[in-house]
Amino acid sequence: IYEDHVLIIATEEQARMGGSRRFTFDESRAFVIDLEDGEVETLLHRTDNLYARQGGLGRVIGSNPDEGVIYMLAYSDSWPPTQDVFEVSMNSGRGRRIHRGDDYTTGWLLLPNGEPLLRENFNQEEDVYYLEVRDGRSWEVIYARNEAIPSFTIQGLSEDLQSAVVVRDTEDGASTGLYFVSLSDGELSGPFLVEEGKEIERIIMDGDRIILG
Repeated sequence: IYEDHVLIIATEEQARMGGSRRFTFDESRAFVIDLEDGEVETLLHRTDNLYARQGGLGRVIGSNPDEGVIYMLAYSDSWPPTQDVFEVSMNSGRGRRIHRGDDYTTGWLLLPNGEPLLRENFNQEEDVYYLEVRDGRSWEVIYARNEAIPSFTIQGLSEDLQSAVVVRDTEDGASTGLYFVSLSDGELSGPFLVEEGKEIERIIMDGDRIILG
């Protein structure tokens, strides 16, 4: 993530008892290794407001090298738990919550300085997928679609930071294409990079989720 730091995500299968039943789940943690001195820090440990029973604590969505921090997603200890953004120190591994999601938040896009650009949501009760942008202290919906299963999820940001980037099926279903969602009005444009009968396997992006190819 930096020239002298390496991020490692480790996953281990865990077992728990729930009443009379035993269930298993994958628990992941993020670690950062300082290549200069070999020190290893566990990220998001000794962090307040974390929901105790969550398995995935390795979702990094941005970094700010000048401040020595990275930005991670985790569920908070509110009820119901919400997916929030935590700013995590590379030196201590300790985090603090800086942005709160709502009951339906599933993802975020941030500027390199940690300011929120977009909040992604899916209301399973009403089958509504919607995107919000920050409007002062509140949030404004710029895109909404009724669907039982979202047809896409946000992959990253365009190079000019004006659009969110998604991959979805083309209208005829013959291939997949790259689409842009304007952060000003939610307009969906595309598809781009379409070749009949072929799918986009993956998106290449930098540490701030800006699309490179």
